[in-house]
Amino acid sequence: RSTPPVPLARGARRRPHERYAIIRFNALRADTPVAPLAPFVTAERPKAYSDTTMAEIMEVTIGNLEAGRGAWDAVQDRSSTARFDYDEWRRRAAAAGAARAAASARDEL
Repeated sequence: RSTPPVPLARGARRRPHERYAIIRFNALRADTPVAPLAPFVTAERPKAYSDTTMAEIMEVTIGNLEAGRGAWDAVQDRSSTARFDYDEWRRRAAAAGAARAAASARDEL
């Protein structure tokens, strides 16, 4: 869970919006795996997100920003990326790629 907003320090300027701290992975190679470490995954506490790579995180993040979606779900008051299902995203991307390839093959006929 991301960190909730904290009270401002004495003398600090107010911002027009609340601030939240979120986890970001920086300066990693594109093929770097991002996954929960095995000691932290148990039957009582299963994985909260699917395994992915830095490249996939960046592709999804940039795609969301280009579509006007941020990383915070204000309705559910939580990160919209922390529990993103990369397995489902890969399935949808593969299906879209197959559909484009089929359309391209039809166009060549």
